[in-house]
Amino acid sequence: MIPTFNPHNPSTEFFTEELCYITELSNSPNDPEQSFASARVAPGITTRWHALRSTSVLKNSPRVWRSF
Repeated sequence: MIPTFNPHNPSTEFFTEELCYITELSNSPNDPEQSFASARVAPGITTRWHALRSTSVLKNSPRVWRSF
């Protein structure tokens, strides 16, 4: 890993088929073993079923589905 500073850029947020918004915070060839992203869901919306691999949730999530 090569330490880097990645300023938050909200303009990179995108909407997914799963009905949530994703902002990638760190996804770089400097550290190919991991990436960090922020996900948000609008109030009153339930996301579609989807699977994530090797996922950890750090805060503000009532539940996360994990698959390996």
